[in-house]
Amino acid sequence: MQRLGYTAQLPVHRAIERDEDTIAHWRRYRWPALKGSPREAAHGSASPTSAGRR
Repeated sequence: MQRLGYTAQLPVHRAIERDEDTIAHWRRYRWPALKGSPREAAHGSASPTSAGRR
């Protein structure tokens, strides 16, 4: 695609309404709570053909 002159499209400007303080707070406090950790993740398989299923 680069040989044809195409490039990845990236936004040139940020929205005027963007609130950097709110975004920083969300990333620091809310995102980790939503993301969780691998230890908190449920174990097992979502596959209907898993060995543990009857």
